[in-house]
Amino acid sequence: MPEIVGAPLATFSNKGRVRSFVESNPLWGRKPSGTLRADHLREERRHAMWAVEHSIETRSEPEVIWRAWVNVERWPEWNADIEQIELRGPFGVGSTIAMTPHGQETIELRVAAVVKGEQFVDEAEVAGTVIRTTHRVDPLPDGDGARIVYRLEASGPEAEEIGPAVSADFPETLAALAEHVTRLTAPASR
Repeated sequence: MPEIVGAPLATFSNKGRVRSFVESNPLWGRKPSGTLRADHLREERRHAMWAVEHSIETRSEPEVIWRAWVNVERWPEWNADIEQIELRGPFGVGSTIAMTPHGQETIELRVAAVVKGEQFVDEAEVAGTVIRTTHRVDPLPDGDGARIVYRLEASGPEAEEIGPAVSADFPETLAALAEHVTRLTAPASR
């Protein structure tokens, strides 16, 4: 096994803060062996984290966006990637959402947190990696509309691969949601 020398390796903790491998190693403070084995790298990789946030502004009110989110069965109207979706239980903590993207297997999402009218968080586990997506709506400072925010955090051995794959369509999904809620609130044409 080749010896690895130089500065400590940086990784992300569960809170996204950079820390060094050496400082997080349980053997810190003991006499170092002078080598960093490959199994040390694999051990630390299990705790890898990847995060991204996307947002879009709309003149629709936060309540309209919230209603679109809690009406899970209608998500395919604004999320073109969804072939089929089912909310199991009332929209709240502990409920599950069975979502089938086009041409893929069904993904089980668990609603992990809800702040009514403001945000919800769903979680899924894929290949030992936990994917947490926060869906948040913030009123605009001028009181005329809202900012819709999607934040994805992936933690686990495949975080750096799965996170970007899952969130790749967030900009398009947000744009479609903003357009959808704008249509819902547009005055009827005569």
